Amino acid sequence: MKFELLNQLPSGQWPTLMVNIGEKKTKIVDSLATTIMVVYLTQMRDRSLSQSIDRALGYILSKRYIHEIEGFPVWHFNAFYPPDWEDTAMAVYVLVRNGRLSVNQLEPLRKLLIQNTSDLGTGVWIKDPYSKGNGRNNHWDPTTALNVLRLHCLLETDSVVRVRLEKFIIDVLNLENFFRMTLYYTPPLAVFFGRQLLKDFPILQSSLGSTIETFGEDVVSAIINGNISVTPFEKALLGIEDNLPKHDPGLMFHHGKRFNIWYGSPLLYQLAC
Repeated sequence: MKFELLNQLPSGQWPTLMVNIGEKKTKIVDSLATTIMVVYLTQMRDRSLSQSIDRALGYILSKRYIHEIEGFPVWHFNAFYPPDWEDTAMAVYVLVRNGRLSVNQLEPLRKLLIQNTSDLGTGVWIKDPYSKGNGRNNHWDPTTALNVLRLHCLLETDSVVRVRLEKFIIDVLNLENFFRMTLYYTPPLAVFFGRQLLKDFPILQSSLGSTIETFGEDVVSAIINGNISVTPFEKALLGIEDNLPKHDPGLMFHHGKRFNIWYGSPLLYQLAC
């Protein structure tokens, strides 16, 4: 199956490729996550795409959803799903980093994030502050937790609240738990996000550093020993040499527990190499 490079749209979005492996079908879909990841990888690799990144940042900012009660911005994967913490966390990070938002503008979001963080950490979906069962009908995902912790650090939430999420990550970020708990991702993506989190916020190194690095070493060892099947894109993210042709759909995450449907972009693979 051949995948063509997906060009940036006039809106600033980089389209997402949806691949149904079982049916051998591909489709271009609307999604925020791919554009955020392109921006993050481009700036991480210091690639010269300034005009394209500027348009992408405008697109990301335009996709914010204003909460009906509080009036603060949140983001979601696409219009089919409720607002989620991971897309909000990554959108806010790249927008603040590039001067499109300021932390001072996000005090209502900071308060909601604190209210959404329980003894289990912060769930995938954003719950309003008035729901008694704020943790019900939610899902606690190891990879998502790493990116939500990024938002806790950026917004400088209370350290006691942040430690709850750190503890959750320390407890679950291992291969024994990962496949049981993950909602979207594979282990290499979790390693990538974990390592980047430590680089972006070195203050976390003392509490999470050993957990993330041990998990990374275990994942790389499992890949090398053939215990985990991964793509060239995933290998590129981890810096593992691959002699396969430089052509990969750059599939980043799967459709919940439906492992036959994946989302990504060939551009992600190019940026990861």
